[in-house]
Amino acid sequence: MCLMVNDEQEDEQYIIAAKSAPRELEEGGQNTIDDLVEINLGAEENPRPTYISASLLPERQEQLKTLLREYVDCFAWNYHEMPGLDPKVSIHKLKIDPEVKPLKQAPR
Repeated sequence: MCLMVNDEQEDEQYIIAAKSAPRELEEGGQNTIDDLVEINLGAEENPRPTYISASLLPERQEQLKTLLREYVDCFAWNYHEMPGLDPKVSIHKLKIDPEVKPLKQAPR
């Protein structure tokens, strides 16, 4: 399969050979959910768990762990670690009238 491309600046045509998609991108070729490995970015008394892909090569996992530990101060595990954040952003409230009786909808 070929694709014709016009270069508007020089008014030339180029032929680009289109390659087949990698097998990973074909239907059913790649999992959408990776197996995960939990790592602790905090101390034993103050754990800060996060997860990385188990499919990474061991040296890549170590590089990622090192990077995450280097920038651990960029992450927040609770609201108190985010000073200056407006509570309206992090608090969700449903506007429900307490005097109205809730109804259960029929399953669809």
